Amino acid sequence: MRSLRRPASPYETFVDSVRPFLGKRLTELGGFVLFTGAVALTVALATWSIDDPSLNHATNHAAHNVLGQPGAVVADLAMQILGLGSLAFVLPPALWGVRLMRERNLPEGGLRIALWIIGFCAASAVASALPPTTRWPLPTGLGGVAGDGLLSMARVIVGAVSSAAAHLVGFGYAAVAILSLTGACRFGAVEEESLHDDPYPVRRAPARSRDSGRDEREDSDEPSLGLVSVGALAQGLMGLRLAAADRIATWRAGRAEPIDGASPALAARRAFTDADLPWADHLPEGRQPGVSRREPVFDASEDALPATSARRIAPPQAGAEDELEAFEAPQRPVPPRSEPAASRVAPPPAAPVPARRAPAPPVRPEDYALPALDLLAAPRGPSQASLISADALEQNATLLEATLGDFGVRGDILAVRPGPVVTLYELEPAPGTKSSRVIALADDIARSMSAVSARVAVVPGRNAIGIELPNAKRETVYLRELLASTDFAESKHKLALCLGKNIGGEPIIADLARMPHLLVAGTTGSGKSVAINTMILSLLYRLKPEECRLIMV
Repeated sequence: MRSLRRPASPYETFVDSVRPFLGKRLTELGGFVLFTGAVALTVALATWSIDDPSLNHATNHAAHNVLGQPGAVVADLAMQILGLGSLAFVLPPALWGVRLMRERNLPEGGLRIALWIIGFCAASAVASALPPTTRWPLPTGLGGVAGDGLLSMARVIVGAVSSAAAHLVGFGYAAVAILSLTGACRFGAVEEESLHDDPYPVRRAPARSRDSGRDEREDSDEPSLGLVSVGALAQGLMGLRLAAADRIATWRAGRAEPIDGASPALAARRAFTDADLPWADHLPEGRQPGVSRREPVFDASEDALPATSARRIAPPQAGAEDELEAFEAPQRPVPPRSEPAASRVAPPPAAPVPARRAPAPPVRPEDYALPALDLLAAPRGPSQASLISADALEQNATLLEATLGDFGVRGDILAVRPGPVVTLYELEPAPGTKSSRVIALADDIARSMSAVSARVAVVPGRNAIGIELPNAKRETVYLRELLASTDFAESKHKLALCLGKNIGGEPIIADLARMPHLLVAGTTGSGKSVAINTMILSLLYRLKPEECRLIMV
């Protein structure tokens, strides 16, 4: 039965005629957008500056980039991630755009994109393998973060420790980058002439389908350059994989313990017999299946070798039996069971141990003696307080009364107590004088007395105000003097500590047992370490080991 075909309507005819035109224009528009974007990114990268504002650098200055702040942000992001590999990122899209604008199709788009990604990543790794110059402003290598990561990962897998192996890794990435970028730019360039002339064959020959063109391309025996690039890239990746597998197997074999003193490879070789071979039934008569291959022994002496037996290579011929007898293959002797390899290796000589001083014999508690005071430094001379005459102290007291009178404070100096560092003047103010008024005059008193500073405070329990003025020369307090004092020797404290001298020059002895906590604080150079050492020595000069146990953390 003959089928009747409905004639096409004017609308369908119009759509069929306009569709190729619109497809061409959209392809050209896509190519133009792709090419323009690649050119804009190239311009942004060419005018990139480290001082421009970016995602991790905020500044009030205007961007130096030609494309302004958006171009500066995009360029900085590309340089930090890919580094100089950004050039490989831009090149294939630009060529794709030119191809699309020339009314040519872009076959195998997915494979092109995959090769493009592999190419610019490998190019970043190649840039990271190069030594950075002094003008490179980023903390990463020339290939950015991606290049440094790929280069480090490859060096760990391959085990590139030396500089030569590191260069080989860089050359490998260079080969991958060249092949991938070449395949991304030229893959599918060799096409049928008809498809090159007209990407829309439906317009000229409606009966020809797209499948026919694809079949013609598949029937072509000549491979394109892109296919060759993909093959080379796959071979390189397989080589890297085999190298990594070989290193892992070597590492595991080194860690595995040998069986019966032999290496794992030798044990596996001995376990393999001819019976496992598919042609075991066709072996010569002299070769019995199931007999393992014998390994030669190179360190055996000649006398230990067994007698050899002749085995004919070919059937003997008449008159040539003597010549065939000369070609004798000695049977390989069975190696004796060797000791483990570790036992044949002489151990390295032990490193010389430095001589140590023989430990002193333990001291018995009854033989222990407290350290002598002669170990400590003795005072170089008499104390500063004893050198000051009474007339000088009286003169200073009179001058202090006059100074206080100038400020409207009336009173009498009752006593003067010279000390190693300061001298204390006890003032009895006149009735009606406020203590706060005298205390507020501390700076004025120090200025009038030509002193560095002055301290004024009320003496507890007495109707007197103490005024401390520094001595012209500071006196050094010696620990030996404090430990030899009567106050320390006759102290009833369980844990007596010498802390120094008071204003009057008398030793200050404190009991550590009555202190739940002791905090030593002060500025740099104020004597914190000296105070700790003084406390420790106070315990050592007073208590025996069985009387005191000191734990220092």
